[in-house]
Amino acid sequence: MNRNKPEEIYRVLKPGGLFITQQVGGQNNRELSRLLLGDGAMVVDPQFNLANSSRELAAAGFTIHDSAEFFPEQRFNDVGAFVYLAKIAEWEFAGFSVEKCYNELCLLQEKVEKDGHFMSRKHRFFMIASK
Repeated sequence: MNRNKPEEIYRVLKPGGLFITQQVGGQNNRELSRLLLGDGAMVVDPQFNLANSSRELAAAGFTIHDSAEFFPEQRFNDVGAFVYLAKIAEWEFAGFSVEKCYNELCLLQEKVEKDGHFMSRKHRFFMIASK
C-alpha cells in the first residue's frame, strides 16, 4: 500500500486471492520526531492509518475480512540507541543530526538519568482483504 495503489494491487491479484498487509502507520514515533525537529519533520503522511487504508481498499473493490490497529510503546534505555534509529529512519526524522538536535537529546538523556528510560509510541496496522 505504501508503494502500490490499491487499484494496482487489485488488478494483479487473481480472483478470490488474498491481500495481506502489515503497515507502519503515519503516527509512528511522531511525538519524538516533533520534539526533536518540529511538526514538519516527518515525511510520512500522518493520515496513513487503518481507517483511510481500509476505505481505499474497499473503493478499489476489495472485501476486508480482518483488520486491526496497534499503538505499542517502545522503551529506550539509551539515547545512543535512539540516535542510531533516528539516523536510519530518515522518513520519520528528516534532517536529524546530533548537532542539530543536541539540546533535545540532552533533555532525553536527563529523562533516562531520572527515570531509567524514555518512551516512544509506535503505530502498526494490518488488513486481510480479498478480490
